[in-house]
Amino acid sequence: MSRSIDLFIATDLPLEEVAALIATRTGLEVRQRSADGALLIAGRDATAALAVHGHADEGDLRLSRYRYALTATTEATHHVGDTPQAMMLRAIASELGRELSVLLVVDLQFRRQHLAAG
Repeated sequence: MSRSIDLFIATDLPLEEVAALIATRTGLEVRQRSADGALLIAGRDATAALAVHGHADEGDLRLSRYRYALTATTEATHHVGDTPQAMMLRAIASELGRELSVLLVVDLQFRRQHLAAG
């Protein structure tokens, strides 16, 4: 089973400029678009997909204020916070958070399951 880590980013910049900002601030590489049109952000040990997100607000989690999500997945064999994907997204959040509103969410899919069951 895989687990997701999402970094939500609030900005009106175009997708390509957000990717360039991430690359400039972090030294990470912007790669080609994935099959679904997302831009891939790659580090040495992790890759994440940057795209306009389609998540709806969920109670107090107001995702509509963020235009983009930078999403990485990892296998559930380790504590998700100790994975290269989580470390990469935390570093990006730290850099972008100096000038943009960002929100790092781990396991959003489990929150949805919990809210649906409640």
